[in-house]
Amino acid sequence: MKPAALAIAIALAPLVAACQPRSADQDQAASAVRANDVTQLRDYLAAGGDANAVSRDGYPLLYLATGPRGGQAVAIELIAAGADIEQAAPNGRTPLINAAGWCDADMVI
Repeated sequence: MKPAALAIAIALAPLVAACQPRSADQDQAASAVRANDVTQLRDYLAAGGDANAVSRDGYPLLYLATGPRGGQAVAIELIAAGADIEQAAPNGRTPLINAAGWCDADMVI
């Protein structure tokens, strides 16, 4: 290994060690939300899944539901399961702001 690469690996080691791995279930839940797949989302929640879980890139499931690849059906399911409607994404936007930004009047109401 080249000295520069070794230095980078050593510098990143504490960051990697502190990472919290995502479960496969959380990744599947994010995929279900993005596909507006209520059945798969219900299965995730029924198995004890967290309605406030976040995607691999840190976006709450409800935020994803209010975006262009989510849908009203999964948003309703998440809210019924106790999702925090004020849980902000890494960009600081809430699900309501996201829905309004996509001009989704049905989701906003």
